[in-house]
Order: sequence, then structure tokens, then C-alpha cells
Amino acid sequence: GFRRDLSAQDRRFDELQVFDQSANTVVRGEAELTFRIDPALTARVVVNATDFQSESDQQTERRQQFWGAGLAYDVTPSTQFDVFVARQDIEREDITGLRETDGLRASARLTRALPNGEVAVNFITQPTLNGRESMLQVSRDQALLRGGQLSYGLGVSRSEDVGTEPLFELAYVQPLRRGRFDIDFNQEARSAEGTDDAVVLTRLSLG
Repeated sequence: GFRRDLSAQDRRFDELQVFDQSANTVVRGEAELTFRIDPALTARVVVNATDFQSESDQQTERRQQFWGAGLAYDVTPSTQFDVFVARQDIEREDITGLRETDGLRASARLTRALPNGEVAVNFITQPTLNGRESMLQVSRDQALLRGGQLSYGLGVSRSEDVGTEPLFELAYVQPLRRGRFDIDFNQEARSAEGTDDAVVLTRLSLG
């Protein structure tokens, strides 16, 4: 099979609004080709590119792309293993000059289906302009009574500038007679888009 995705985001702020906001444009594209080798093994080739442009005083432009191949294998009817390896290139250019890096991007995921959900182990490592970032996480998705859904995970992130940080996520959804109630808390360690800074992002939403 063949899949392609293209998205663009354009954000602009009035100069009378918060002074530290700036207009930026993000364009993303991805193409994926998959083919089944046998009933239990599927291979894929992926090409991905992202372009970030900011109209701030720094006039930042950040380009990232990776291309690679992966395999998805059904170890048993209830256990799946997925691995992906790619080359990743990153460039960042502003009024101070050009910075660039490249290296190996790799990820692996082991998933086991359970009677009321699934449990998964995820690992990813990739280069950034601040050095290599890696993350390991164990997560659990669980179906509850009356249509509820609970997901939670615990992990650890390692980067050269931030160091080692614990990560936690929790999501709970419960259908109600009129609408639904949900809680979503998650943490993510990554390089801030359009900058060289590695940060731990924490999000919480209630509804």
C-alpha cells in the first residue's frame, strides 16, 4: 500500500498582542510505502520532511527530514513487534548562521493484547542539534466498566543538555448521559520547534 500526508500551519499574531509571540509557518509532508512479505511480516519505507519558518527577530528557519525502513512482525496472534531505522538530517538557520547535524534515528515497540486492553514498551533515539535524545516508556491501555477507558504510562528520557528526566502520562475517558468526562495529563521531552532548546512539556486538560 501507499500513503502520503501533507499539512501546513500558519500562525500570525497582531503586534498589539503578547509581545513574545511571533508569526510562524510549519509545513510537514510524509510518504509511506508498505508491502507484506508474509502473513506475519510487513515492511515499510518512509520519507518525512518538516520545514519551520519564524518571522521573529531571529528570522529562524528549521528543516528536518528522515528516510528509512521498518518491519512489523506478529510474534504471536496477541504480540506484535515493530522496529524502524532511519537517517535523520536537521538544519537550523538564523541571523547568527547555520547549524546542522545528522545521525541515526531508531525506534522499537513491543505490544501485547490483553483481554481488556493492551500493554506496550516503546523506545526511540534520535539526533538533535543539542546532542542525542532517547526515551523508554512502558504504557497500559485498559477498558473499564460502562464504556470507560484508562491509559497510563511511565517512562524516562535522556538528553545531553537536559539530562535524565522521568515522564508520566495519564488519560481517562468516561461516557456520560450527556457528553463525556475526560482527563488528559502527559509529559514529553523534546527540542522546542524552531529553537535549539530541549524542554520537558507538561500538558493537563479536563473536560
